[in-house]
Amino acid sequence: MSLNLAVILEESTKKNPDKVALIFEDFKLTYAQLNAAANQVANALVGAGIKPGDRVGMMLPNVPQFPIIYFGILKAGGIVVPMNVLLKGREVAYYLSDSEASAFFFWDLFAGDALAGAKEAPSVKNLIQVGVAPAEAPEGVQDFFAFSGKQKPTFDTVATKADDTCLIIYTSGTTGQPKGAELSNLNLFECCHLSTHVFTFDENDVIMAVLPMFHSFGLSNVVNGGIHGGITMTLMPRFDADKCLEIIQRDKVTLFLGVPTMYFAMLNHPERSTYNLSSMRLCVSGGASIPGEVIKAWEQATGTKILEGYGLSET
Repeated sequence: MSLNLAVILEESTKKNPDKVALIFEDFKLTYAQLNAAANQVANALVGAGIKPGDRVGMMLPNVPQFPIIYFGILKAGGIVVPMNVLLKGREVAYYLSDSEASAFFFWDLFAGDALAGAKEAPSVKNLIQVGVAPAEAPEGVQDFFAFSGKQKPTFDTVATKADDTCLIIYTSGTTGQPKGAELSNLNLFECCHLSTHVFTFDENDVIMAVLPMFHSFGLSNVVNGGIHGGITMTLMPRFDADKCLEIIQRDKVTLFLGVPTMYFAMLNHPERSTYNLSSMRLCVSGGASIPGEVIKAWEQATGTKILEGYGLSET
């Protein structure tokens, strides 16, 4: 059976190419634009010698370049290795070396640790610095805009098998070094397909992307789920209760997925009642057990139910 997870982006693009896929402050990207940008990344990766099955590291926050690069890697038949942006140099070296990554995309604000780690990972042949705008990259590093910006916006997605690995996500809470859990195209497709069923997405939904996209919760349920559902994602790189409430009101967020501390912080925000949160229809909590009193208080304050989930990076 042939299946490349990138099909979720391609199918949503075919259905509604002019639908807004991503919102990042004043910046908006349609599905057609997101798919075209991912195609450019795929072309650039192939041009750089990346072959199907090669691992590609990503150390990026919740910015538009994350899904662009993520789907570009998948389209090229590569295996994505998402990495926490707060990793230190020695940890970066371990992730890249253990996964045998051939290329590494990193956010410019974390260049110090990213490059320190990459120097200790002999498998990495391509270093790509990503930022909000074109910039002069350090020696031996390519700027993202120069890397993919002039590539063709069309690409024939590599036909991978359903049980081929498309993601290696490193476990937390383990003894010794983190372990790289290999997840397949079908594994992740079924996960996001379940999300669209449980959350009953419709074309008017806006999902909040405040959970780190490099984490299994944010990647599988928000990124993959939202793209598969063909809805709009509004991105927030780092949680802040005040800013989060502002974005919910501004972008009329209907679906919020978070961890218990986020709900607690927003509930106890001194000016919460001044924000219009009436657009929300469903919330999901995971990552840790959420106290029953927080669920009740949230539902009383917002009129929105919280579904509690439990998941594992390995599954």
